[in-house]
Amino acid sequence: MRVVAGLCVTLLLAACHPNGEDTGDTGDTGDTGDTGDTGDTGDTGVSVPLEGYGAISGDCGVLDEGEWGASDPFFFRNAITFDTAFDPILLSEGGQEVIEDDNLGGSSINSEAMAYEMLYRCELAVLLLTEGEVTYDNAGGKKTDLVLDIDSRRIGVSVTRAVEWPRDDPYTLEDAQDLLSKKLGDVLLSSENVSESDAWERQLLSVLAYTEEHAARLQEAWATQALDAVRANTGVMVTATGDGDAFIYENEW
Repeated sequence: MRVVAGLCVTLLLAACHPNGEDTGDTGDTGDTGDTGDTGDTGDTGVSVPLEGYGAISGDCGVLDEGEWGASDPFFFRNAITFDTAFDPILLSEGGQEVIEDDNLGGSSINSEAMAYEMLYRCELAVLLLTEGEVTYDNAGGKKTDLVLDIDSRRIGVSVTRAVEWPRDDPYTLEDAQDLLSKKLGDVLLSSENVSESDAWERQLLSVLAYTEEHAARLQEAWATQALDAVRANTGVMVTATGDGDAFIYENEW
């Protein structure tokens, strides 16, 4: 396991980040996932989002004891746009480590890095393990993408993308239900498969959505009974991506 240089304990994060970034808390808890504004966190009193690559709006700084202290699933929704071409050097130290460590296959490393960036900048997440550093009871079984510290809790994070091919094809409610059903089911399997030494308390599913319309379909799908069997106590964070987001969806298949 690598320790991310420059990251201190949560309350000191702003002071020790090389860009002098700070963070915070806002938004409503629960299943509905109404999009709120960025603001201040009740836990630390610092504002979110942290400075970084991309402009963030929507639910940010929303994870606190209201989520972790309950056994219910939850859904939040935010957005990010980019006005500068992607370069890993623009990411936080943790985001750069995700890129450097790569993953166990596929083409999704940029989306995993951006999922981390959103949780770092909005929820003060600290990177504990990248995908290849997590150990499992069954090496061929389901796995997660990241293990983070959020609010001093060990959280597994699975990352996926909501996009069609061609990318501009309509994204339907059925598409959103199918994606969430599959990925939430995989979350439960990976939680069963992770070794005791690397086990997490809760899991988050981070979804990078190609447009706000994609994000809206996911929020609509979340409310349907079709997902009752796989929600468990998993949290879902949907991030709609906008201008300059092509690097997230390159070679998605």
